[in-house]
Amino acid sequence: MASGVLTIAGVWALQDIAVSSPDALKDPKNPFAASKAKQAAH
Repeated sequence: MASGVLTIAGVWALQDIAVSSPDALKDPKNPFAASKAKQAAH
């Protein structure tokens, strides 16, 4: 149960990052940028 809560919190954190600093998601060195790009491609 705790892991599910942590996952949801992580998703919220990523959404906050995406909204507050879109440039960070374009940074090729950012590991989250690659996963976001893959999600957007589908």
